[in-house]
Amino acid sequence: MKKITGISSTPKQTFTLTLDDNSNIDFSLEFFPNQLGWYLKFKYENTICETPLRVCVCPNLIREYKNTLPFGFMFTTTDMDEIFYLDDFESGRASFYLLNSSDVQQIEDSVYAKI
Repeated sequence: MKKITGISSTPKQTFTLTLDDNSNIDFSLEFFPNQLGWYLKFKYENTICETPLRVCVCPNLIREYKNTLPFGFMFTTTDMDEIFYLDDFESGRASFYLLNSSDVQQIEDSVYAKI
């Protein structure tokens, strides 16, 4: 699990995340004030998530891809409330973690297996 740092309060951001095998994920975050929230899109090899996903507190926001992608995205907050504010990442209230395939499997086994 790798904490992604450097997310600012700029409403539109793009960056590249590098996986353990040195492959890259093109990633974008955008804050929509009228929705009070952050949304993400990503591209990895032939997988493109063009419909923005609302960022929320979740052990693996892209769980639907668990069988096709070697990574996941975890979002947390210090107060377990949702991610509402433009400065949530910059202030440290919200955190974003890039999960590797082992992390994804561990979350499947420990969180989702109990559901």
